[in-house]
Amino acid sequence: MKYFLTFVCSAVLLFTFATPAHAQGIDIHIIPETITFLRDPGLTGSQIQQILGMLRSFGLTPSQIVDINDRLIRKQFTIKPADKTILTRDLTVGSEGEDVRELQRFLNNNSMTVVEFGAGSPGKESTYFGEKTKKALLKFQQTVGINPAHGMLDQNTRTIITR
Repeated sequence: MKYFLTFVCSAVLLFTFATPAHAQGIDIHIIPETITFLRDPGLTGSQIQQILGMLRSFGLTPSQIVDINDRLIRKQFTIKPADKTILTRDLTVGSEGEDVRELQRFLNNNSMTVVEFGAGSPGKESTYFGEKTKKALLKFQQTVGINPAHGMLDQNTRTIITR
């Protein structure tokens, strides 16, 4: 894996510093397609974050970084998206509402089971965000490489789960 990352870094450095993308007539938005070889099912969340950090240093926009992150994550972890019309606010322990139920439904549908039985379990999602929801969300954030992983539903996490 070390050699793979060295290759990736070298290729990106060579491509970036040899001639700027805009000078080559390359639309910067096609870059995600040019790095499809990065989608290796063996990448860890930490490795994905290192790759994204390197790409950030080359001046990619936040939306491009989110898109690349999404592509890397989806290759490793197929996400069944949540309803973005319901998940519109930040959620943390103590939050209540239908958006909490949608978050729990999302977590349960994506193998991050909130609880096995009772309130919060698959098909019995609740409207209360408790410690078990936080733990399941934290596990999801760590699995897909969201940094920081803190067990709260914030804008960064909503962007990933509602795509």
